[in-house]
Amino acid sequence: MLASDHEALLRAARDAWLSGEDERCRAALAQLAATEPALAAAARAAAAAYADDSARAQHWLTVAARGGGADVDALRLAALATLAERGDAPDPAGDAPTGAHPMLAAEAALAAASIARRRGRGDLARRALAALSPGDPLVDARAEEERGALLAMEGDPRGAKLELERAIVGYAAAGARRAGGRALLRYARAVAPMLPDGGGAATWLARARAELGDRATARDRGGLREGFRLHGRRLPDAALGERTLSRLQSSEAAAEAARAAALLAEERAPGDDALVELGHTLARQTREIEAHAGELLEILAASAVEHGRLQALARALAPLDRVDDRAEFAAAAAAVIAEVVQADNALVAVRGAPGALDLVGAFSTAKPPGPERYRAAMEAALLAAPSTPPGDGLTREESRPRGPMLAVAVRAGGVVGALYVDKHERGGQLRDADLHLLHLASELLAQGLARIAAHASEKAAFAELAATLDAIRDGVVAIDAAGVIRSSNAACARMLRVADGLVGRHVDDLPQLAPLLGPLRGGGRLDGAVVRLAHGSVVVTARPIAAGRGVVATLVELDRAQRMALKITHGKPRYSFADILGSSATMRAVVRLARQVADVDASVLITGESGTGKEVLAQAIHTGSARASEPFVGINCAALPRELLEAELFGYDRGAFTGARSEGAPGKFELAGDGTILLDEIGDMPLDMQVKLLRVLQERVVVRLGGSSERAIGARVIATTHRDLDALVERGAFRLDLLYRLRVLHLHVPPLRDRDDDVLELVDAFTARVAAGQKKPLCGLSAALRERLAAYHWPGNVRELANVIEREVSLAPVTATTLDALQVPLGASARDGGFASESPSSRRAALKASTPAGPAEVRPLAEVEKRAYLEALSAFSGNVSRAAKALGVSRATFYVKLREYDVNAIDEPGPETLRKIRFVEGKKRD
Repeated sequence: MLASDHEALLRAARDAWLSGEDERCRAALAQLAATEPALAAAARAAAAAYADDSARAQHWLTVAARGGGADVDALRLAALATLAERGDAPDPAGDAPTGAHPMLAAEAALAAASIARRRGRGDLARRALAALSPGDPLVDARAEEERGALLAMEGDPRGAKLELERAIVGYAAAGARRAGGRALLRYARAVAPMLPDGGGAATWLARARAELGDRATARDRGGLREGFRLHGRRLPDAALGERTLSRLQSSEAAAEAARAAALLAEERAPGDDALVELGHTLARQTREIEAHAGELLEILAASAVEHGRLQALARALAPLDRVDDRAEFAAAAAAVIAEVVQADNALVAVRGAPGALDLVGAFSTAKPPGPERYRAAMEAALLAAPSTPPGDGLTREESRPRGPMLAVAVRAGGVVGALYVDKHERGGQLRDADLHLLHLASELLAQGLARIAAHASEKAAFAELAATLDAIRDGVVAIDAAGVIRSSNAACARMLRVADGLVGRHVDDLPQLAPLLGPLRGGGRLDGAVVRLAHGSVVVTARPIAAGRGVVATLVELDRAQRMALKITHGKPRYSFADILGSSATMRAVVRLARQVADVDASVLITGESGTGKEVLAQAIHTGSARASEPFVGINCAALPRELLEAELFGYDRGAFTGARSEGAPGKFELAGDGTILLDEIGDMPLDMQVKLLRVLQERVVVRLGGSSERAIGARVIATTHRDLDALVERGAFRLDLLYRLRVLHLHVPPLRDRDDDVLELVDAFTARVAAGQKKPLCGLSAALRERLAAYHWPGNVRELANVIEREVSLAPVTATTLDALQVPLGASARDGGFASESPSSRRAALKASTPAGPAEVRPLAEVEKRAYLEALSAFSGNVSRAAKALGVSRATFYVKLREYDVNAIDEPGPETLRKIRFVEGKKRD
């Protein structure tokens, strides 16, 4: 058992901590520590816990744990229970130790009751309290307080009220002011709100604050402030915001923690004067902090009432931040303002585009004012200089009346308007406090209206951007640094074959994007990288977003990119109807009919002899049609070998044949897009190709060589030929159904011999053009030469005429102004020395005229042979087969000569021809 002097010291320490006299408590426990260190440590832990000094309590609990005994255990349990009550430790085991001193056993029983109550075990709490022996006034008061807390928890406010009132009286009688103040605070916060009309919670809070006084810890002051905020009328606490209150409580707690640390260090080294002085200094500074806090609260009290109204207004308007409709926002705000200032009417107007005020929100409890009344007041408020609202302090000027009507300007974020309120119906007066409130309301209104306007503009901008992106034919996708797709357009989803949208999905979840991940995750720029997808290839251009926030990429289908490139760089026709020369009746009729054909979107067949200008007419039809801005693509069906014609017309996929490009290639039909495709010399197309072409013209789709998917085509077809297709049909060399498909519209270009009136016109035009190109002063031909040219029958038609003029202008002296004679006779060929089409007398005259003056002017046979080959190749537009036939040599011999002259032919030799070429070359070497 405890010695009498030890019991006296413990009782004195207990009375001191319940009274809030911490210095007297520490002095008593310091005396006890000299003889009973473990018991003193446990008592110090209990005292520190009750004084809200959790750090010191935990330290002394650690020290006390080194000792043993029921008395020490009882005090340790009391300390732990108090820490748990404050939330600084978990609930310990609640069984009171047996064999402890009666006074300490009572402390343990009270602790066990508190622990059981918090665990919801009222039966255990009552059992622990029943074990207490009456007689000690402080123990009795603490037991009554615990019973009151238990009844409050169980929902019996009247029983709790009686028990707590007895405890408060008992504490007052024993002089335990800190314990009494805390009992008052418990009553005010836990019991009074459960009674009718709040049970006077504010009064009990005021009594608790007075009773605690300087004995209140930071936790006590925080509880008081929270109580006043919820139930009281004390202006400083009502004026404090959550942030201010939190900072104030933190500063108080920090100051007390610093003082407690100094006290703990002093207790560890009792003879250290420096630590003692530090403790006193911290205590003094803590009191100064508390004094400054009190002054701050008194300053806030001066404006607490008005702040309450302003806060009420702000709280009422806060839910409107979620409203995006201007009319709904303005009407709701007007209703809130009318309620806060007790007005009959509240109106909100905004300056519209023409300058007039447009009413956007109104609230009325009586007859609304006429437009002439509120508009005049609003206009006056807008014209007046910006006024300063009344000050925050409550003065007698605050009660000065302002009249039954007020209007204030509303300006912020580009919004210009006004707020109007009145009390005409109730005959009331608006005062300075109301004007202050309206100024704040106008600011909140302006900010809200500006937010709504900005949000509407943002939505419109986003909608416009989305519409713009969806209107783009290229795919656009933005991926953030985490690999999540933030935006994309419909074209991108279509290219990737994604039906349910891309936005918000991770790139790893889309197998279609797998080929793109490498280029897009590289982090650098991409310019035209070709990426192969499962269903085709795309051209990817990517740019990283600033600060490494992701990448934005555009995707263009490779086929369309190739068509775009062709449209920009190739396929531009050179001729229009203005370039077609000829004033003869037959030619004028052809041009007139061609202009009509240009306006009709159907297939056209142009027939005529070689050199009549069929391609010129085809280009003119294209440039004169609605497809003029689209590509014009031509292909010579006779110039390509059978093996290459299909790939050139319809394209091929990768791997279609040896040597094919890895990405494949589009055919002429695809490259023409929505323009025009010219099938030149259609009469020379092989029959098997005619069948494939017929299907393309019927179905308007092509299938690439080596591919399986059909591709739609939109090009218009113009075909030309110098052959008689009807005769070819009779011989079975041309398909009749294909002829019908091609000859929807038919134009026949007459030969030049049937256009006698056009010869001299063409001569003059070609002469001027060639002379200008060669920068020669030639301006015409002699009359005799003109007559001779007009009389010639021109078997090569316009092409022959153009070649003759170019040749003669080229051979003319640089100073000649008029051509008097031809350097080369008309119709000259390599086979007859250039006299094939003239009479023997003219041949002799020409031979005599062309006899050289000396041996130096005789041309070598090799040069004459080379010229014959090249002229034949030119005469037949690069067609080796026809040129060889005209010269009377084989194709193999013709190719050998071209290789000697280092000239490339349009059509490449087939395997058989190459074998013959090698044979001929071998024979020559032998």
